[in-house]
Amino acid sequence: MGKIELFDIKKDYDLIIQRVKEQYGYDDNLSNTLRKILPAMLTGRSYEERNLFYKMLTKTPIIVLPKDGDIRETSKKMFEGLNKNIINENKETSSWKPEGLFSSELIFDDQLNVVGKKQALFIKTLDGIKSLTESQRKRMELFGTGLEVSHLIHELGHAWVSEKINILEMIEET
Repeated sequence: MGKIELFDIKKDYDLIIQRVKEQYGYDDNLSNTLRKILPAMLTGRSYEERNLFYKMLTKTPIIVLPKDGDIRETSKKMFEGLNKNIINENKETSSWKPEGLFSSELIFDDQLNVVGKKQALFIKTLDGIKSLTESQRKRMELFGTGLEVSHLIHELGHAWVSEKINILEMIEET
């Protein structure tokens, strides 16, 4: 009888992180941060839940912006012109400036049939900021990065739930 190799979940994490790093051109800072947070997010999760999370990671680019970057404006530009036949009358006037955002939009053809979905996750970094609060400084020391890790985890959770509730499959079933 041959040796039985036990499943190594760390190899699983490393493989998916390497894949998305190459796919989206992530730097080492983001890749290493993902390596640190994936075990906390996925420990105790079923094989199916982990695979759903990995699927979401491969379909959701993570856009890192500087602290003074405008996430809402960057998101707007990224999704602009996606559905040329639809006029969005929602004129946002809020001055709210999020530290992280998961954005997803359905793509329609000329007959207004859903033909796809585009999504992205936006996160800010504190790197280079000299006037950090004490809690920001402690988070940077704890995680070893200027990325807004708590916001990254939160937005990854939104993206994961979005993958669980696949609107495209729900539309096809009706």
